[in-house]
Amino acid sequence: MDHDDLVAGLHVFQVTAPLDRAGRLAARLGADLCATLPEADTMVAERRALPDADADTLELLGGLARRVVAAQRIAQRTQERAVAKVADRMAGLGGGMAVHPSTIRERAATVERARTELRQASHLLEANDAVAAEDLLVPPVDDALAFVPPTADAAPAPPKRRLFGFLRRDRRDTEDTQESSDLLRSMAAATDEAFGARRASMARDDQRILLVARRDSAAEVLRVAERSWYDLAGGGADPADIEAILSRLDPQHQDAALLANETVSVRAASSVFDSAMGRWQASWADLNLDAPTPGEAMESVDRLIGQITKAVVLVGEATERGLDVAEVAPTAPVVVIEAEPDGST
Repeated sequence: MDHDDLVAGLHVFQVTAPLDRAGRLAARLGADLCATLPEADTMVAERRALPDADADTLELLGGLARRVVAAQRIAQRTQERAVAKVADRMAGLGGGMAVHPSTIRERAATVERARTELRQASHLLEANDAVAAEDLLVPPVDDALAFVPPTADAAPAPPKRRLFGFLRRDRRDTEDTQESSDLLRSMAAATDEAFGARRASMARDDQRILLVARRDSAAEVLRVAERSWYDLAGGGADPADIEAILSRLDPQHQDAALLANETVSVRAASSVFDSAMGRWQASWADLNLDAPTPGEAMESVDRLIGQITKAVVLVGEATERGLDVAEVAPTAPVVVIEAEPDGST
């Protein structure tokens, strides 16, 4: 039974273990699963309440959504460019504000960049401190206690008496020399470990000094940028709200917008947008629904397509409603899974 290429319409399959197969198929298709008559009746009611849109209507809505979004974007950009040009001409004639709009935009952008740099520097310093704090959990090597002389499991047996005293002295000298060599090697290893840890600690300290300097420098840059911005835009002005600042600082900004709306480019772009919106609203009216705004166009169409084309899997007593579900969901695959004729379950 191949379920990967199921198309809209009613599909009937007879299998062994229908409940198990229905559950796995519903999970694979992301389908609604009905196993009882009440569930199937509820499904019929829900699908009947959806708009009566066939595949061609859904494709048309998708194309119109893309056109509306593109037309709105073009109209907005065209209007913004026209307003900027008109404002520049008015400022050149001496009737505009003393501060050029580009100056306001540049200072606002400088503040945003400085804030971003400060956030990044602060995050790097916090991450460095967190790593250093974890390292502190490891017990440090104490120079005074670093050396631990080797110990033997048991005390050495007393040397046997020798006939010649110089032989006993030679053996003792050899044992003392060996013990001294072991002590020196242990001391060297402990010293290397202590100095290695100290070098790592010094490296972390140097890195933290650099990160603190970067953070402090970013904070100073932000302080200067904000002071310059607030001197221009006033205390409490949000650098992200450029248009509101332009409108407040430029008494002729609204006049520039009105004049820009009468330019050929803005009128042409607005005409294209109005035409697209007219067709968009008419298509939704045919479905007895209110047209979504351009900002919600693509999401609304995707949601509608998902609801209308969502597959349905019927098993058990719900299979009696197979034809009813297929009738109210003509654009969705409706799968009926029955037990094989031999009565196996």
